[in-house]
Amino acid sequence: MKRTKNTYLALLAALLSPMAANAIPVDLELSLVIDVSPSVDNSEFALQMNGYTAAFQDVGIQAAIAALPGGIALNVIFFSQNAVEKVVWTQLTDATSANAFAAVFAGLSRTPPTNSGTDIAGRKLVDMLVRLDASGYASFF
Repeated sequence: MKRTKNTYLALLAALLSPMAANAIPVDLELSLVIDVSPSVDNSEFALQMNGYTAAFQDVGIQAAIAALPGGIALNVIFFSQNAVEKVVWTQLTDATSANAFAAVFAGLSRTPPTNSGTDIAGRKLVDMLVRLDASGYASFF
């Protein structure tokens, strides 16, 4: 129970922390958190990766991003027992930046898990939220 309470308190603190004065304003900060544990087979992993790549290449998604005054900021995190940031925080503002992100994303390879479990709860979630807080971008979503 104590671990859960501490996790919720850390989550609340991260969400309520003031935005950095030098943060770049964006309309959305998004972490693509992808399970690479053994519970996800290679075809399921490919389905996820191809879906995200296609989404950022989609003209409708690109138009939606371009319509936002600050665009979006996103990163990519692979997790199993550990969370690894595979793409650092990147700002997308138009079709060109979305296509560039899609190309980088499509080139990511699955990191073989070092063990057989999945743990996105507890401290791992807090670590991911700290990365969100330190993104260099600021949004309300």
